[in-house]
Amino acid sequence: AQVDIPGPEDLYLVSVHLKAGASDASIRAEQALALRTLIRERFPAGALLVVAGDLNTHSRTEAALRHLGE
Repeated sequence: AQVDIPGPEDLYLVSVHLKAGASDASIRAEQALALRTLIRERFPAGALLVVAGDLNTHSRTEAALRHLGE
C-alpha cells in the first residue's frame, strides 16, 4: 500500500506471511530474499517503508530477518 502522509514522501506498507514451521527457516530465508529483491525493484530508493505481518521466525537471528534488514 502507498500512503500519502504529510510532507514530500509517501509511506509504503508491505504485508507478509512467511512460511510457518520450525524446520522451514531456509524457506523463509529464500522468501525474504525474494521480497527484498521486489522491494528494491518496485519502491523508490530511500523510501519510507514498513514491512509487517507474520514473519513466522523462531529466533531473532534467523536469516530471513537479516535479509530483510540488509
